[in-house]
Amino acid sequence: MNIVDKCCFNFEEKIIYLHGFNNRLHNDISNKLKYYFGENMIIASYDNINPLNAFEQLDLLIRGLMASDKVYLVGVSVGGFWANYFSEKYVLNCILINPVLKPAEIFKLKTNEYKLPVFKNLKAWQNYKSLDTPGIKKIILLGAKDNFIDLIYIRHIFENKFIIEDAEEGHEFKNIHTILDVIEFSIAEFDLPF
Repeated sequence: MNIVDKCCFNFEEKIIYLHGFNNRLHNDISNKLKYYFGENMIIASYDNINPLNAFEQLDLLIRGLMASDKVYLVGVSVGGFWANYFSEKYVLNCILINPVLKPAEIFKLKTNEYKLPVFKNLKAWQNYKSLDTPGIKKIILLGAKDNFIDLIYIRHIFENKFIIEDAEEGHEFKNIHTILDVIEFSIAEFDLPF
């Protein structure tokens, strides 16, 4: 499984993992995260092609977990878009991994190049804009070789946030240990003022 042991520290928080649209890759990452963090890792299942459905599904999941648990969000690619949005909506700390912040623009431009599915309701993505709500801690993990998102734009948007760049990774992070390290680091940091 590429992971030697399960998570070695105790924490009570729930981590909601919001995947991108490449289910094959994200299923592998999801399985490893679930194995490592156990019941504390919630893998969100949602319609990652239709933003109207995704919003309803994720809103229900996040609100439901917030009713009884402290929640952190981890979002990858388009899941990063949703993690960013819901972190602002519900004032939740989050980790964004190569977040797609302008999905309508990117999906319109890159559908043929990357053989992406046809995304529904491209204009509807614009309904879910994020603000820079004070008090939210965000840690951004970027693959320096990512040619899918605009890294300059992402760095600019999150210039006042904690950004970690991995020089060897592209848009699809393959090294699960980097992701695990960032999540563990973030959970510790989220409890500290920064």
